[in-house]
Amino acid sequence: GEALVHDVFVYLVLLQNRDVRLYADGRLAKHDLAFLRRRISDASERRLTFIRHIVERAGLVTRQGGHLRLNSSPVKRWLSDPLAQQLAALQQYWRDDPDWNDLCLVPSLHCDHQTPWRNNPVATRHAILALVARCPTDGWWSLDSFVTAVKGFHPDFQRPDGDYDSWYIRDAANGEYLSGFDSWDRVEGVLLADMLNGILNWLGIVTIASDPSLPGPVHHLTGAGARLLGLEPSLEPAQDSPPIEVLSDFYIELPPPTSLYTQFQLERFTEPVDSNAVPRRYQLTVGSLGRALAQGVRVEQILAFLQQAGERPVPPNVAGQLRIWAGRFGQVKLEEVAVLTVKSERVLKELSVLPETRSLIDRILSPTTALVR
Repeated sequence: GEALVHDVFVYLVLLQNRDVRLYADGRLAKHDLAFLRRRISDASERRLTFIRHIVERAGLVTRQGGHLRLNSSPVKRWLSDPLAQQLAALQQYWRDDPDWNDLCLVPSLHCDHQTPWRNNPVATRHAILALVARCPTDGWWSLDSFVTAVKGFHPDFQRPDGDYDSWYIRDAANGEYLSGFDSWDRVEGVLLADMLNGILNWLGIVTIASDPSLPGPVHHLTGAGARLLGLEPSLEPAQDSPPIEVLSDFYIELPPPTSLYTQFQLERFTEPVDSNAVPRRYQLTVGSLGRALAQGVRVEQILAFLQQAGERPVPPNVAGQLRIWAGRFGQVKLEEVAVLTVKSERVLKELSVLPETRSLIDRILSPTTALVR
């Protein structure tokens, strides 16, 4: 669960520091994916899809045309909450989300959406969580025993009417329709295993280990899972994070427990050094400062934040160097462009006035070349 909170944080950092534009099919650009894969704990395509979905469901991110934008107020509230509350919010958004269909996202299954049948993912999720709540809270239990118990105790957990014939679900490998109760292990059983080993573990509801004496993994209900299921009371509010320390060698240290909101602000104008270090460290560099200045952040705002978040004044050499770097900003500009080359001056003139193409011409460089958007 803590890893998922961290990875959502990294995704929000990406959208804060970059102009993220989506492909027409909703995919992220390669350089944005590379940024995420460098810093998140699990870069599998399916988990990235879940992270992108849950932040939109939580209202932290919205789509504007082909761009992704942060919703500043919800982002600030979520980042300012204690870790337990941040995780609980993600758990609850997933639990009550009608648009995330766990059954149809199982890799070995294919839901035939050309037919009129529909399952109820929210009701199924609540039913599975209620079954998990019946497991021992003080020990480990095997996946196989859980699936066997569900099949014997409540096999119709996702089919209240007991209909095993009208759901159009195929085996993704061979296209075979999986109908009738005889397919329970290949549909319901596979769904339970996929959720326990995947999303319930990502969300910190269960944790997984292995037992050499058993053929499959064993699971344990976490404290966060017990709180979601109402088996334990909510935690008391966490204490305020300690102040940061700006060092004279341009490093910044964050003693634990670190505030994600403070880290989020630091990510605008610093570079993370080692995410596993204690205390967590960031570094002020000319490149990281330039990134912030390009977004309209002023150096005096940065110094004011460092002063406010820290207990001691910013070292004079650091403050002075930041002002020097800021004074140099804008003297050199580097940008990626696309250059259009045509064979004759007439062609470029036509492209510059035609309604279909004139808005795409950014700047004419010569009679036969131009920059295009």
